Amino acid sequence: MMNQRRHLFFSFSWVLLMLIFFFSLLFVTVVYMAKHNDYFNTLNSYLMISKSLSAKFMFLKISQEHLAELINIFSILFLLSSHIFSYKLCKFAFNKIKSYSLFMITPVLLIEFILYSPTVYEYLYLGLFRHTDPVLFKKIYNFAFHMTFFMNISILMLNIAFVIIASVKCFKYERFRFVICSITVTFAAVCIIYFLLFSHLPTQLLLISRAANHIRYNSLPIGGYTPSFYVFPLLALCGFITLLISVIHYTRLVRQTHMNEKFYLKSADSNVFTSRVFSHYIKNELLTIIMQLKNCIDQPDSQTIEGIIDYCNGVYKHIDYVKKVNSSQHFEFQKKNLYIPILKSINAFQDAHPDVDIDVKLVHPAPVCIVDSMYIELLCNNLLQNAYEALFTTPNRKITVSSEFEPNMILIHFENNGIPIPRSDISKIFDPFYSTKSTQTNWGIGLYLCKKIMVAHHGTIFVSSNDHRTVFTFSLSLS
Repeated sequence: MMNQRRHLFFSFSWVLLMLIFFFSLLFVTVVYMAKHNDYFNTLNSYLMISKSLSAKFMFLKISQEHLAELINIFSILFLLSSHIFSYKLCKFAFNKIKSYSLFMITPVLLIEFILYSPTVYEYLYLGLFRHTDPVLFKKIYNFAFHMTFFMNISILMLNIAFVIIASVKCFKYERFRFVICSITVTFAAVCIIYFLLFSHLPTQLLLISRAANHIRYNSLPIGGYTPSFYVFPLLALCGFITLLISVIHYTRLVRQTHMNEKFYLKSADSNVFTSRVFSHYIKNELLTIIMQLKNCIDQPDSQTIEGIIDYCNGVYKHIDYVKKVNSSQHFEFQKKNLYIPILKSINAFQDAHPDVDIDVKLVHPAPVCIVDSMYIELLCNNLLQNAYEALFTTPNRKITVSSEFEPNMILIHFENNGIPIPRSDISKIFDPFYSTKSTQTNWGIGLYLCKKIMVAHHGTIFVSSNDHRTVFTFSLSLS
C-alpha cells in the first residue's frame, strides 16, 4: 500500500510538471513568434496579445537560437512528464503493468532532443556532413521528422490509453467513479489541446545556406489555425486545474481506503490473538466433554448426555464465530440498503431463539449507506447476542430494533429490557476482553469488534442503560 501511495504522490507531482512545461512552452513559443516578422502584426489574432506586449517580447535579450532550443526542450519534457503521470496512475490501478514503456520512450525523446538542437543541426550540416548533398541531407531530416512526429502521436495515444486502463480498473469501485472519470476526461483534453497547438514539435527550425553562409530561423507552422486559437490555452488551464483537483481528491480517497485497510490489518492481528484464546477455550471444553464421556460409559445418565450436547453446541458456536470473523480478507465497501444486512441478522437470530420477542421498528424510506454488508451483519449479530444474554433472568424477554433519521445520518437502536449495565462498566464496555458476564463463555470480544467495525465505516457506537432498558446505538453517514 505504501508503494501505491508513492505512485499517487508522484502522479500529483508530474501533473504540476506538465502544467509548468506546457505553459513554459507556450510562453517561449509566443516570444519566438514575437521575434519573427511573420507574426508581428498577427500575434494578437492568435493569442490576444497586444502589440505593445508583443514589442516587449520582441526586444527580450534572448536569441532565436536559444528560443528554438527551449521550444524543443519544453515540448519533449511535456511529453515525458505526461507519459510518466499516466504510467504512475495506471501502475497504481493495475499493478501488473511493466515499466517497459518508460525505458522505450526515453531514448526516443533523447534522440529528438539531440536531433533538433540548432547547435547540433548546424554542426552536422556545416561540419560533419559538409560535403553531403544538401537535398539528400534535408530529405533524411524530413524522414526523421515524420518518424518522430508519428512517435510523438503514439506517445500521446499511449498516455491516454494508460489513463483509460486505470479508469476501467477503478470504475468498479463506486466511490472512485466520478473522480477517475474526471481525471480521464481532463487528461485526454489536455493531450488533445497540446496536439492542436504543438503537434509539429519538436522540430528543426533552421534554414541554412552554405553558399551564402547564412542561417535563418523558420516560422512556426501555425498559419492554418482558426482565430479562436487563443481559446486553447484557456481550456488547457481549466483542464490542468481540474486535473490537479481530481488527483488531490483521488489521493484523499486512496488515503481513506488505506486507513480502512490499515484497520483491517490491526484487526486481523487481533483476530489471530482472539483465535488463540478461543482455541484455549475449545481445548478446555473438549477435556470436560471427554471426562463426562468417561463417566457416562460407567453410569449412563440422560442429564450427563444433555450436558455433553450443550458443551458441543457451545464449541460449535465459537468455532463458527471465529470462522466468520476471519473469513474476509478486506473490507468491500459498496452503496447498499442498510436494512438488508440488519434484517438478515434479525431473521437468523429469531429462527435460533424463538423464545425471545423481537420488535422491528425500522422507519422508511430505507437508508442507503456505503458499507460492508458482511461486517454490518456481524455487528448486528453481536448486538443481538449481547441483548439475548442480558435477558436470561427477565420474565418478559423483549428486544426492540428501531431506526431514527438525523441530518445526513441514520441511527440504529438495539434495545432490551434485561439486566442493566452498571454505570462503572459503561465506559469500559467496548474495551477488548472486558465482559460483565461469566468469562467461562464470554471473552469480551464481541462489543470490541463492533466498535472496530464502526471505526472502519467512519461511524460511531455507544450505549445507554438504566433500570428499565439498555440501548446500544450505532450511527452511519448516509451516502
